[in-house]
Amino acid sequence: MAVSIRKGSVLTFFLIITGTIIYVRRNIRPILNYGNYNVLEQNLLWMQRVTDPQYDLEEVRKTQVERLSLVNKYCLNHTSPGGYHKRADWLYFLTFRDVSWGLIPKTGSTNILRMVCIMIGPKCTKITGYPDEHHYVPGFMEQITDLDSYSSGYSNWPTRKFLYAFVRDPWQRLVSTYIEKVLFSDLYIKLCKYGNNINFVNFSRNLKKENKTMTYSQFLKYCVIEQYEKRGAIAMEPHYRPQSISGAFCDLSYSFIGKTETYVVDINVILQQYNVKDVPAIIAKAKQFRRPNEKKNMTLSSYLDRWKSVDQETIMKLQKIYSVDIEMFGYPEQPY
Repeated sequence: MAVSIRKGSVLTFFLIITGTIIYVRRNIRPILNYGNYNVLEQNLLWMQRVTDPQYDLEEVRKTQVERLSLVNKYCLNHTSPGGYHKRADWLYFLTFRDVSWGLIPKTGSTNILRMVCIMIGPKCTKITGYPDEHHYVPGFMEQITDLDSYSSGYSNWPTRKFLYAFVRDPWQRLVSTYIEKVLFSDLYIKLCKYGNNINFVNFSRNLKKENKTMTYSQFLKYCVIEQYEKRGAIAMEPHYRPQSISGAFCDLSYSFIGKTETYVVDINVILQQYNVKDVPAIIAKAKQFRRPNEKKNMTLSSYLDRWKSVDQETIMKLQKIYSVDIEMFGYPEQPY
């Protein structure tokens, strides 16, 4: 099934997908049913099909029960984070080898895309621009018929054996977005203009005149907080929109929730679901193509300094914006 993506852009699909997931009651089993422990067990049935796991299956099971239970607890007591039955723009789900994946920017998704591309083989890896994902991702997603994607053009959500997504500490995710989109490129201009953000447009003109780089505090104020206060969390740019909204966690029954913080273990689980025989080999190959801004030590080494430059009022506003992510995924209420 072809993917609807505009051509002529060097941005990743995260910036150019215009579709919206359509909610179909008969095909989607709401996660709200998780108040029944048997339903939670049903979503973990995939573990019974695992043979020769390259990880500690019982430990993974324990972790997933904890993570899914946190999500369930929130969803049982609240409506969907974006509003009941409402959907944000640019929700994106990809299916390959009967495994469905909710793609959330800045959670390690680019690296997973590389591995999917490697699994597909020459049809993907020989596309002009590989391994530069800013070029090959839109190209291969338009050309590869092995991939199913779901957006506003499709009226149904197929039942899959396995649905997963990765999430990340929202405080770390903000720093990572700033490093990649502001310090390593000028892509932040498109992100911050998202939703006709006039205040940012005016601010960026002054930055350009003075030939200055936007500081981390300015990024939080004029991009993140400005978009939230003008249009709400559901209408924020996907790279820093709350993950609870981007993954539609209260509307879909996930089989597995991975975390960037436990990526090394979690990616092994995912790759085995994709029926990858040599997991270490594909991980090693994907690492060869990592870009400088993806090095996690850059985020970690500057993390504390970034947040110590931010005033408490701003942090309190961010706590409100990401309160659902913090509760739903068990992340800290403070950046430090």
